[in-house]
Amino acid sequence: MENRSSNTDEREELSSRSLNKRIKYRSKPLKDLHQRFRKEYLGNLIQKHNEKQSSNPQIGKIFLVGKDNKKRLFWIFSKIIEVIPGRDGKIRKVKLKTQHGIVSRPIQHIYPLVIYLKESVDKDSMK
Repeated sequence: MENRSSNTDEREELSSRSLNKRIKYRSKPLKDLHQRFRKEYLGNLIQKHNEKQSSNPQIGKIFLVGKDNKKRLFWIFSKIIEVIPGRDGKIRKVKLKTQHGIVSRPIQHIYPLVIYLKESVDKDSMK
């Protein structure tokens, strides 16, 4: 009788170990993808935005609303519904439609969702 109970305990322990290994194995690709997305794509959004591209925010374009107290992964999507120029005529502020309502933000706190490569923009303008 003792053999059977110890044998069962070993099986449960092996089963538990293999399940834990499987969980780690299955979660690793998702974790890697998550980290790569944060580093590469969201990092490029910030970098391209900081290069002060000549394109102005336009009504209907999709942007991420940046917040200092949240990670980039949790920034919310928004759509520009109105642009508000400053005294000098340059766009300084925008009204955005988000899932929670309409908010107003300075353009320094919005980031375009799509990254346009400078080369592809130049090629398209030459056509």
